[in-house]
Amino acid sequence: MKIILRFCLVAALLAASRSASFAAPPFPGRLGVEASDDAFVNLVRESYRWDKPDGHGGWTGLLREDVDEHGWPKTDCRWIMDSRPCAEWAGEIDDPEAYRVDRSGTYKGSFIGQARLVRADGPGSIQNQAYDARANRTTFDLVIPKPAANHGLIILEFRDTRRSSANPTNSGLTDFRLIRPGYSADTSQVFTTDYLACLKSAAFSTIRFMGVLDINGNVEWGKDHTKTQSWSNRKLPTDAAVEPIEPLNKKDGWPWEYVIQLCNEANMDMWINIPMSVDDDYIRSLAALIKANLKPNLKIYIEHSNEVWNFGFIQYSWNKARAKEEIQEGNVQFNYDKVNNEEIWGQRRHAQKVKDAVDIFAGVFGKDEVNRRIRGILAGVTPDPNGFFFGGRLAGMLDYLKAVDGDPKNYIYAISIPAYYGGKGSEGETGTGDYSVDQLISNMQAGIDNTKADRMAMVALAKKFDLPGGFCAYESGPDIGGGNRVNIANRIKAIRDPRQADLYKRNFADCFWDLGGNLAMQFTLSGSYSRYGAWGLTDDVSKPDRNALFPEVRQLIGGKK
Repeated sequence: MKIILRFCLVAALLAASRSASFAAPPFPGRLGVEASDDAFVNLVRESYRWDKPDGHGGWTGLLREDVDEHGWPKTDCRWIMDSRPCAEWAGEIDDPEAYRVDRSGTYKGSFIGQARLVRADGPGSIQNQAYDARANRTTFDLVIPKPAANHGLIILEFRDTRRSSANPTNSGLTDFRLIRPGYSADTSQVFTTDYLACLKSAAFSTIRFMGVLDINGNVEWGKDHTKTQSWSNRKLPTDAAVEPIEPLNKKDGWPWEYVIQLCNEANMDMWINIPMSVDDDYIRSLAALIKANLKPNLKIYIEHSNEVWNFGFIQYSWNKARAKEEIQEGNVQFNYDKVNNEEIWGQRRHAQKVKDAVDIFAGVFGKDEVNRRIRGILAGVTPDPNGFFFGGRLAGMLDYLKAVDGDPKNYIYAISIPAYYGGKGSEGETGTGDYSVDQLISNMQAGIDNTKADRMAMVALAKKFDLPGGFCAYESGPDIGGGNRVNIANRIKAIRDPRQADLYKRNFADCFWDLGGNLAMQFTLSGSYSRYGAWGLTDDVSKPDRNALFPEVRQLIGGKK
């Protein structure tokens, strides 16, 4: 009898152990991620740095007359890709590991036209260059050695160019491709296998595209605020790069077709930022493109621009100036209560633009899709109606919407703020900033705990207006600051420290989701670590588990290594 009981007990313990091993993650579907660069099979897509040689060792950037309607050079030129660690070009590297993503191997290059191709700078060599006259295509191999000094720098010079036999010398080229190692030269694959595998290795529910769309840079200081960006001038997949193409005044990033394609391939919901200066026809055309091509099971979160409250960004001043102009033109709804305050006018215009975008999408998708598939996100920085003055007072924006547009819950899915954590001294802005890794970890923990009151106030504000999606975070994750090199080695070490996993859990599980927060967006999937931040969950999409964060994300939301 004892043997039988002992056997039953062991079996029960083993079953419990197996059950625990395969237990569902505690917060499935609650974390999304910001898309990042280093995503494309064709490396040329990721850089629009075209210069024209001046013959004296100096260089001038290409002008409008130097490029065609897609941004391809119409002159002799050079192309630059620089993904070295920051700031190796200045003789110093911020990253204490000097970590380099391995970009070695044989790249398959090609372009339409002829040229005398020269490896102008960076490690590696050009081999097997050939010209096919019938196809008018030049092909070559670019062989990059294993990582060493200046690994990641590629400068290719195109001399004596001819677009075709009918064109003269110095007439440029088109359709330049540089296919990463491991893919065929004629591949049609857009996103790298490593990038997709990294993205899918955790069960993210949603992808946000603010950074890769270049939302922060699509308007200019001093630009005529009455002018809008038209759909006809948007970025196209046939353009020379996904980066802004300045000679064409195309300041947007990824073409919308690639945004849709990535969501479809990853089977993840879409979080988009509507560029500040686009007109209603642009938004309507975008909605039609998404409806026609996005999988019908995927949701669309709609945010107006990015951090319109942040006076450090161009869109803050552009939006405020446009609100003032619209009032002068006779649209007085932003001043319906005679508040006579330009800052508040700007906040109200920002809120109105979210509502307007949702209405336009509803006109394309159907009104029944609002808050089901079409989800408006009102982003700010504080729930306090008397708090941070520059554009971020969510309570005031909701009050405005209720006064002029009716109950916000009918068109605003959720309110949203950033949910970063850093800690005193993480940016070197207090004292000397000379903190050890242990001190930085401790400061981060204290900083997370100090967010509870504000986040609980956000939950309460969302409940007050009965918003269906409650309180979300449009960006979140560890923040070591940007632009300041003070104590940068320890700041990066703190992000790579194994204890960062516990901090990550504390920030999201204990001080966001357990408080009543809904969807949070990690900023960002990947990126190098430097004085400008260590934003990526990983610094290498081919090795996402190099740091402690990706494994912790899987513990929280699920996924498979």
